[in-house]
Amino acid sequence: MSAPMRERARKWLDAHAAGSTPTEEDVDDLAELLAGVHGEGRHDASRVVRRVLTVLEMVGLDADALFWTDGPSANCNDLFAWACSDEEPITEDNVELFARTLKECEVLGEASWGLALFACRSRGRRPQAPVYRSMPVSLVPLFDAVSAKGNAQPGARR
Repeated sequence: MSAPMRERARKWLDAHAAGSTPTEEDVDDLAELLAGVHGEGRHDASRVVRRVLTVLEMVGLDADALFWTDGPSANCNDLFAWACSDEEPITEDNVELFARTLKECEVLGEASWGLALFACRSRGRRPQAPVYRSMPVSLVPLFDAVSAKGNAQPGARR
């Protein structure tokens, strides 16, 4: 990353921490930085990042709720299998699914579970049974509705 880009990102983060509003140029630079894309395709990637950041703010989650390796991703560690380090990328193709899912969980007062539900919906699989046992009862029908595929039988809270 170039020194000017790094400085712009630092300026944006400082402004955000201080409660002031960063400029549109600062937001664009940070979105590009978080997307991990420079040059060709950067506008699509930064549009996804901006949408993701907007949704996270709307549901009361911080950006650190996601992985930011090659763009935004939902953490799927141990969601589908034990001892599994995994993530579900948030892309142009699934960013609206991400937004709908997080808003749906937020309405139920469980926004943080939206990331796991997004990953399940994106992959068309239910989580493993132990995940069901730790989730709020209000979310079980949403996870059950994902698919017939997965490790857990529907309603696997037993």
